[in-house]
Amino acid sequence: MNENINLSVICASHDGKDRINNLLESILKNNILPKEIIICGTSENDLKNVKKVLIDRLNVRFFLSEVKSQIYQRSLAFKNSKSDYILQIDDDVTVANNFFQNLKKYTSDTSAKNRTVISALILQKSGKMQAGQW
Repeated sequence: MNENINLSVICASHDGKDRINNLLESILKNNILPKEIIICGTSENDLKNVKKVLIDRLNVRFFLSEVKSQIYQRSLAFKNSKSDYILQIDDDVTVANNFFQNLKKYTSDTSAKNRTVISALILQKSGKMQAGQW
């Protein structure tokens, strides 16, 4: 069983049915998982190709946006978040296997009280976006 971090991953998606699965699979490879993943899409088909096991194991919630705007979609996801921390990520990104472990380490660091933003460097790797460099 995986450990959790009090974090909501939010993802604005437009026609992401072929990309979201890769993002969720990369998240599931982590030993520490986010509390929830909120996908705000512009079509009910955005989750069409996503494996049900990923939705269940990662506590994925989907909100249908009537507006095709990343800003609007992110705002909708933020409003529905139930965690202390929020990570905004795009649907075409994959995360490293230790991404949430590193994130938990930084969010637990009491020497940086009142921290509001923590960012991981996004790098191009083998033609895909890769998050997780610290």
